[in-house]
Amino acid sequence: MTVNLSKNREALVAAWQEVLDDKSDTDWALFGYEGQTNDLKVVGTGNGGITELNDDLNSGKIMYAFVRVQDQKTSLAKNILINWQGEGAPVLRKGVCANHTRDVANLLKGAHLTINARLEDDVDEERILHKLSLVGSAYSFKEPRGVEEPQRGPVGTTYTRVIPAKEINVAERDNFWRREEEEEKKRVEVERERKRLEMLKVEEERRQREEREHTEREKRIISSEGKSPPTSPAAEAASLIASKSSQPMESPVRTQTNAEQMRQQRNQEARELIGSRVGQAKAIFSQNTTNVPVTKASAPVKPARNSLAQRINSLNQPQDDTDNLPSNGQTVPPNPHGFEAEEEQFSTIKRSPHTKSVEQTPVEEVKPLPEASPVEVPKEDPVEGIPTEAGLRAVALYDYQAADETEINFDPGDVITHIDRIDEGWWQGLSPDGSYGLFPANYVQLLEDN
Repeated sequence: MTVNLSKNREALVAAWQEVLDDKSDTDWALFGYEGQTNDLKVVGTGNGGITELNDDLNSGKIMYAFVRVQDQKTSLAKNILINWQGEGAPVLRKGVCANHTRDVANLLKGAHLTINARLEDDVDEERILHKLSLVGSAYSFKEPRGVEEPQRGPVGTTYTRVIPAKEINVAERDNFWRREEEEEKKRVEVERERKRLEMLKVEEERRQREEREHTEREKRIISSEGKSPPTSPAAEAASLIASKSSQPMESPVRTQTNAEQMRQQRNQEARELIGSRVGQAKAIFSQNTTNVPVTKASAPVKPARNSLAQRINSLNQPQDDTDNLPSNGQTVPPNPHGFEAEEEQFSTIKRSPHTKSVEQTPVEEVKPLPEASPVEVPKEDPVEGIPTEAGLRAVALYDYQAADETEINFDPGDVITHIDRIDEGWWQGLSPDGSYGLFPANYVQLLEDN
């Protein structure tokens, strides 16, 4: 239900205007309801300010107050509308009168601040003045309006006329883009140089790491064996050649005959040494082979090598071969039947990719001394089992670094000759640098001219 303002309208308006009049001493007016009706009436007026108004407020009723106070900052009169809802007022009455506040505010116009109060502390004069100072402006009408401003000149402009010929300067534009292009080229060169230096640094670190690992690996191998590395067959043959070549020369015919005999003898000794080492390597493979199939992936995988390396290294240790060497001036004829029997024995060996053979170094054929007179020397039949020509050849598909002295190194594109397929996973052959040893079979591809 709405509030009834028409019944006592004249009294309400008169009390309100009296508070608004600065010449009147009345500075507050209190309004309330007639009994339990919604008819609004004037309860009382006074000139004692908020303190006097606080004594007339009833904690059990719903009332409205319109008060005039003086702002301490501006020294101006400010009007305050107080919506009083006593703490002891009925709850139902509070709910009904809550909708009357807007109608009362439309009647009592001119309020600078509206306060909702339920207790006497909410109508404290200091608290109300503090709230009023927060909503008001900080100025005073009693002070002078300000100093006189100096006389100002005419207002200028920053407009500049646009000259198309000057703005569209083709030469300047070309110079700009030329400078940009040069700067971009310099930036690209600096970036390329930086990448090159980084690649060199990485390559140097990799090389140093490989050398360090190789040195450590050799030290471990030497320390595990407890003695110096074995002498290769090529070194033994070379020492024999050097010792025999130091003998004095005799007459031309005899010298030629002795030289030819010595050459045949040295070749025979070298073939026997290499053949014995090849036989030992194949014998080891025949004792340790298994029927494990080899699965080839897209990228080559190095075949596994068992603890057989220790046994192979033991075979590479220096041996007393003086018993196998013939005396000076005598030649030992080759035994083809022995090699044929050995080859038949190896043909039944099962292949395995998990073993590896002993490193072998090809023996360089020693050129005969210059002939003093034409002497026919019968040619010696080649011994079976020793590659005298290039034999099987293969081209390297990937880079491979030897793990120990029994293997060889090669780069992609290198051609490996004198290949002996002693096992399905591991072959041995002659690398371009002259070393003879083992290498993984899946790292190379046989040439078609084989």
